[in-house]
Amino acid sequence: MNGEKIRLLKQAVRFVADNLSPTDRLSVIPFANAAWRLTPLRSMTSAGKSDTFRAINSLRANGGTNIISGLKLAVQVLEQRREKNPVSSIILLSDGHDNQNGNGSNFVDSLCDLPPCLRANDSQTDTVPVYTFGFGIDHDAAALHAVADGSGGTFSYIESIEVIQDAFARCIGGLLSVVSQEVEIDLKTVSDGVQIQSISSGRYRNKIDSDKLHGMIYVGEVYAEEEKKFLAYLSVTPVYMQTKTTQLLKVKCRYKDPLSNHNQYIMSDIVSLQIRRPLHEDLTEEEKKVNLEVDRERNRVSITEGITEAQAMAERGDLWMARAMLQQRRKTLMQSASALAGDEFCQRLESEVNEIHERMSSMPEYEAGGRAYTFSRQSSHTTQRASTQAITPQMMPQVRPHTAPVGAMEFQTSNMTMLVFKSQEMLNIGNRDDKAGASSSKSTKR
Repeated sequence: MNGEKIRLLKQAVRFVADNLSPTDRLSVIPFANAAWRLTPLRSMTSAGKSDTFRAINSLRANGGTNIISGLKLAVQVLEQRREKNPVSSIILLSDGHDNQNGNGSNFVDSLCDLPPCLRANDSQTDTVPVYTFGFGIDHDAAALHAVADGSGGTFSYIESIEVIQDAFARCIGGLLSVVSQEVEIDLKTVSDGVQIQSISSGRYRNKIDSDKLHGMIYVGEVYAEEEKKFLAYLSVTPVYMQTKTTQLLKVKCRYKDPLSNHNQYIMSDIVSLQIRRPLHEDLTEEEKKVNLEVDRERNRVSITEGITEAQAMAERGDLWMARAMLQQRRKTLMQSASALAGDEFCQRLESEVNEIHERMSSMPEYEAGGRAYTFSRQSSHTTQRASTQAITPQMMPQVRPHTAPVGAMEFQTSNMTMLVFKSQEMLNIGNRDDKAGASSSKSTKR
């Protein structure tokens, strides 16, 4: 990483530091053949920021890429803290393959050597999420996605150097707005004959008791304004006589407030779910309609599963089957009730499927960016959290390449939007200053 790459990287890290408060702390760890601590974990006071800026400016490119070494040192920095902030995380950027611990499956095997805190557990207690950023076409997307997925973070694909700062801005916009931790959702059936058959929860682990009467979803941290949607598939005993309603579920949630007592759970109110069971001829016109919100989420889950299956086929070299799978999922999507109703979200899902389909048109195309793009979409959908990925003119003709991509829009919060906008404003000012400087230089020469 050198030249314009490292200049923009330094600028992006300065942006991160500049947007942290005195109660936030930051440590910068470069890694080449080995990792070293460029700055200790410092509070981002004015003095702390100044020291960090000077250290960042001293960075120079070295050979080699040892991601495992960088992660281990990052964990060591966190473990040596005398005081712990409520929210901790690691941001990892790499533009190359790890040449010390193997590539692909060999690298994934080496993740077993990482500290336990980088492996998400049921309760999410003491887990440190790693938010990974793969830069350019030479990085190991499979490795970075595995690190993020295993720790509870997200993987972002930075195809162009111009979006590094925006990508970091989107990430810290979420991290600086964590409002709840160790979130758990509890589902319990109410009536006889009602059972929980399965729960679609993406990357978030769920558990259903053997009697299928009780289920749990383990969510972990949630940002301000974030929504998490999960599909619960129930079996309900048929009725042979007219009955008014069937009580289905009672749902509640518990979580911890990161700014209060961390050892005490806060309990939500209990929400009851019931369904009317009239005879068919007694159904109202509204009851005959498909619930579009449920249908929309069912579409999103179906597309996510299709993307995952298609990528597995592509990794085996079977691009024809992968593209056929995507086309079938797209066809099913566009025949759904929400798509036929002109739902904008379904249109964005279709755009994503078309983009992945195009990026799997050939193995060189897939390896040049299709793999990373597809992993970034998996990461965003399975966590229901905004991440950064490449954008093409076909997906969003009115948007400049460095603005928020289609795939980030459905999960992006206002705090993320605010910091991305701030990042773009800074970049625009910098570009205007550069042009003014160039103009002044030309005038002097005349």
